[in-house]
Amino acid sequence: MDFRSLSNPQKSIVGDMLGGEKIKELVPGAEKIGRSPGIGETGIDDLYKVNKPGVDYIIVEYKFGASKLKGTVDGMQMSDDWLRGANTGYDRILESVNGSQKVADSVDAALRAGRVEKWLVHTDPFGQVTVGVLDKNGKFIPNPAQASKIIGGGG
Repeated sequence: MDFRSLSNPQKSIVGDMLGGEKIKELVPGAEKIGRSPGIGETGIDDLYKVNKPGVDYIIVEYKFGASKLKGTVDGMQMSDDWLRGANTGYDRILESVNGSQKVADSVDAALRAGRVEKWLVHTDPFGQVTVGVLDKNGKFIPNPAQASKIIGGGG
């Protein structure tokens, strides 16, 4: 398929849909427990609870085509500071789980313990989906198969 002629909102929807299918393929049984309020809105795109050795949650950002992670007042999108709202107080984890402080605290504790994987799921204009793993600063970790306990089969 060729999605190049779609509008940006349509591309966002395609990226979320195809990316979500990739998550299901890589992590069967993952339970979606959080999501941004809507397509094109700021915040965590998807948050999954997983039952894998060494990993309790996966935080996902979907991107399509040339779309990239952005720097914000809270730091790079998908960085630990961005997730917690280090400068603004805007707790994106809490927002993602619809204000459930108990769940947000569990995710934050897992993040601090290194039991959260952050994935950038990218869909190209032809529908090919790839997954990158991000570090605490929202930067790509080379070789996602080695960086991930899930993608690399270490889980």
